[in-house]
Amino acid sequence: MTVQEIVNHLAVFAPLETAFPSDNVGLLVGDARAEVTGILTALDCTADVVRLAAECGANLIVTHHPVIYRPLSAVLAGTYDGDRVIALNRAGVSVISMHTNMDRAEGGVNTAMAEALGLTNVALLPDGEGLGRMGELSLPMAEEAFLGHVKACLQVECVRYAKTGKTIRKVAVGGGSCGGYVSAAKAAGCDALVVGEVKHAQFCEALHLGITLVDATHYASENVVMPVLTAYLREVYANVKLARTENPVSFA
Repeated sequence: MTVQEIVNHLAVFAPLETAFPSDNVGLLVGDARAEVTGILTALDCTADVVRLAAECGANLIVTHHPVIYRPLSAVLAGTYDGDRVIALNRAGVSVISMHTNMDRAEGGVNTAMAEALGLTNVALLPDGEGLGRMGELSLPMAEEAFLGHVKACLQVECVRYAKTGKTIRKVAVGGGSCGGYVSAAKAAGCDALVVGEVKHAQFCEALHLGITLVDATHYASENVVMPVLTAYLREVYANVKLARTENPVSFA
């Protein structure tokens, strides 16, 4: 298969046109005409992921986060973006990134997040811009028990949260920077909102509205989709490997 054929297959799952206008998705580095020798999937295209692709004979990396997010005015060695782009070109490796289109896709990031938390009756979160999902726990949980549930399900050491002390049953989720959906989750009758990144003002808003807002880290909230993406690619191409990356955030 060619790189372009892989792009076309991914676009069935997560159409490129559904990405936010400010986003950067699709084939971002490489040659659409190149014959694929192997695929490596990863949440981020880090220098370690580029090296791993070369080691395992993969000339295509498929990521969630865009390898290039904003336009580059220069590609220079010694910079984060420059080093990766130079290494990719030297190795002849292409990169496809599926970002907010994968967040919005049915079966994508937020569906995977809801499933990881064991939510049932999962539906779109109204006013969640197509990103957020909401569902119900099988049984109500005390807030502290729910926090332990989130940490276990998303495999994260600790979380930040706005403490309400309330019992949790209906939960909204939003992978990544979805702390802005506090009011939408409250309006939908949710007891909690679990996201990947929260600003100070959003915690304040959650306390005011009486909804438990949980910051489960950007990495943990989105990494749940990587096995899903890998399995989808294996439907059309056998040699797909998932890079086991680590959370770049450490906890003291």
